[in-house]
Amino acid sequence: MTDLTKPYTNHYVTRIGDIDYNQHVNGSRYEFFAEDARMQILSILGIDIKKLIKNQIALVHKFSHFQFQKQRNWNDILKLETTCFLNHDEMLEWNHAIFDMESGELAAKLIRKDSLEQFDTKDKELILYYVQRSSHNHSMTEEQIPKIESKILEFSLRPNLSDRNGFNHYPLHQLFKLVEEVRWLFSEGMGLTLEGAKELDCIFFTTESQLSQSLQMRPGHPIQVKAFISDFKKISCTLQQLFFQENDMRPFLTVKETMLAVSPSKMSPRKIPDELFSRFLNSP
Repeated sequence: MTDLTKPYTNHYVTRIGDIDYNQHVNGSRYEFFAEDARMQILSILGIDIKKLIKNQIALVHKFSHFQFQKQRNWNDILKLETTCFLNHDEMLEWNHAIFDMESGELAAKLIRKDSLEQFDTKDKELILYYVQRSSHNHSMTEEQIPKIESKILEFSLRPNLSDRNGFNHYPLHQLFKLVEEVRWLFSEGMGLTLEGAKELDCIFFTTESQLSQSLQMRPGHPIQVKAFISDFKKISCTLQQLFFQENDMRPFLTVKETMLAVSPSKMSPRKIPDELFSRFLNSP
């Protein structure tokens, strides 16, 4: 019998389009690879992916957590190990570990929780049959929103209709691209442009991202984003983002990211400059 608590292994080669301006693999690409691995695993289970696409049935994303360990580059071969089980919330939880094939170094870890609410009964029962229930709690405890330490900046975005997948959903890696876009807009809104980063000898690297999704993003509907810094520390801070559509009272996506201050000249962690902290507090 297939056992999803044992790791499934997939291999991927990073292409030039996977590399961002920092010349390392863009964070959203890890989820792109992980999504492909999940679909392949479902196919191994006997779930007809073509039928799911035809009926626009997909795993419904509820929560994800990213940890970035070691930057990877162009033409690296990545080994992706995946395990899956049902957590205490009766959600399907995927655990992905991404390694560099040559060095064996851990590049990233991804945890994703999916609802099975849109699956046909027989397919849902098939997944439940193969996935062993685990008494060990791997789920993340979501903390309450900490005290806001910067002013709230607001941004307007619009989802691209062509970013939807065959299930007519916006996949997680596309949502993550929106998160990355807001991250840059927020940085520039605080006065930390690329030129400013060189002057202050300070840039921010994302070491951890946590996304909680309560609603599906609707195509063609404008997005309003509220972003602010909290949990300000000597060498790190937390950037939080709330994504709304039209007149919705609650965000469809809530994001919390840990940002590490790094000296670009030395490529090592550094104390966040006092001048930058003042910009956080006094942003327009």
